[in-house]
Amino acid sequence: MMLWGLWIVTALATEPAPVCAAEVQALPPGQTSVVWVSPLHRRATGWLTVVEVGDLREWLEEEDPDAGQFLHHLGLRRTERVPKRRYKVVIFDMNSTGLCLPSTEPNPSIPAACGHRKAGPDHGQDACGRVIDPKTGDLGMQTYRSRWRDLARRGFCLLPLSRFLEGS
Repeated sequence: MMLWGLWIVTALATEPAPVCAAEVQALPPGQTSVVWVSPLHRRATGWLTVVEVGDLREWLEEEDPDAGQFLHHLGLRRTERVPKRRYKVVIFDMNSTGLCLPSTEPNPSIPAACGHRKAGPDHGQDACGRVIDPKTGDLGMQTYRSRWRDLARRGFCLLPLSRFLEGS
């Protein structure tokens, strides 16, 4: 029994670092705006997953999605059904040096990796934070990670998801 446990620990310890499913995008240069989307009741603390506003606006103009499709595209819901609970969109203006690519440890194959144990990719993302569609396996939006304190330093704008989608 002890030998079996040792084999499992060794196998896990020698596992190769996760790889990105696609070429990693560079961090946005200089000043940028990012959004954090979450259920209305969720409070922002620690590391947050954000998406660049420009990329999101481009996709919104092409697709004109409803709330369910929008949340599915960001990897926040498995289905495209419109959710019963309410969501919020928080927009931040920040310097891109406060952003990093989701990674729990420094990884030479991931430039600008966060390298923090609480800053890894979310469920449904590849090793570099690209959202993976659960149905098709296609790659979607590039996400970034940042700490709440870095994001909120210059203030923020909070909108209900419905209002954000109307303005697109």
